[in-house]
Amino acid sequence: MGTLSNARVVPVFDRGRLPVSSLSTVEGNPYAPASTVETRNVVMANYMVRVEIFKADSEEYADLHKALEALGLKRTVQGDNGVLRMPPGTYYGASSLGTYELREKVKTIAAPFSYPADPSVFVSESSDWSGWLRLA
Repeated sequence: MGTLSNARVVPVFDRGRLPVSSLSTVEGNPYAPASTVETRNVVMANYMVRVEIFKADSEEYADLHKALEALGLKRTVQGDNGVLRMPPGTYYGASSLGTYELREKVKTIAAPFSYPADPSVFVSESSDWSGWLRLA
C-alpha cells in the first residue's frame, strides 16, 4: 500500500455547484483504507472568458485553445439539449483561481499568440447562464 505522498487528486463534481470536494486516492485506488485517504474542500467557480488575439493564424489559435483547455477552459458548454459550441474566442470552465488571477493566467497564455498588440481578455464569474448556441 502506498503512502499519501504517492496520492493523486481526483475531483468529484456536484453538477457545477460549489464547493467541490476532492478525494486523494493512494496509487489511484479509490477503495484505499480510510487511514490513507484525505478529504478537503476546494472552492471552485465557473467562469466565462473572452479572448481576442491579433494577427494569429489557425495553428496559433489551435495552440491557444489547447493551452486554455489545459487550464480548464473549454470552447463548449453542457446545455439541456447536449454539448453546445461557444462563440469564437469564448471559453467556459471551472477554476479555483479568483477572477483577477485567472485573467492574469489567461493573458500570460495568450500574449505570445498576439502581435503587435497585447491580447484582449475578459473574465467573468458565472453562476447561471442562458444562450442560443449551436450544437458542438
